Amino acid sequence: MRLWTVTLVTNLVGGWAFMWVVVAAFPDFSDTLVTIASRYVSDGFGVETVCLALLAGSTITLMTRMQQGTGEDMMTAVISLIGGLLVVGLGMLHGALNSIVIFGAMHAGWDYSYLDWLGWFAWVIPLNMVGGMVIISLPRLVRTWELLMAERHGEKISDATAEED
Repeated sequence: MRLWTVTLVTNLVGGWAFMWVVVAAFPDFSDTLVTIASRYVSDGFGVETVCLALLAGSTITLMTRMQQGTGEDMMTAVISLIGGLLVVGLGMLHGALNSIVIFGAMHAGWDYSYLDWLGWFAWVIPLNMVGGMVIISLPRLVRTWELLMAERHGEKISDATAEED
């Protein structure tokens, strides 16, 4: 939990600072940032936005799991690129990634307060966590438990089954 919290906070702080630099360097993109950020928050809390937040959590968790499964730097970069494109390109709601765009829009003069952002963030992040844990991690834990029990009971685990995990 501590690692997750530290990662989230440092991503938010770093993203906030980075977007300040981006907005200062590219002021002509201010309207674009506001338009994109507005889409993230305009629909509020509903069935569609809940599902978009769940999917974003599962996508990022799957991306992280895939990165941990490779030792190749190029594959890690490709996985990151694809994951980011899926989340942002499909308009999923990811608390950390979308917050960075929202911060950029706020730096660009968007009339959206940090309190407004916090209200949005407060429901998106838990849904991202549920999406990652229930859709990706829970099935993995169930499968790992099955393998552990089989090993404890002296059952042979086939190579094909072990390679799947």
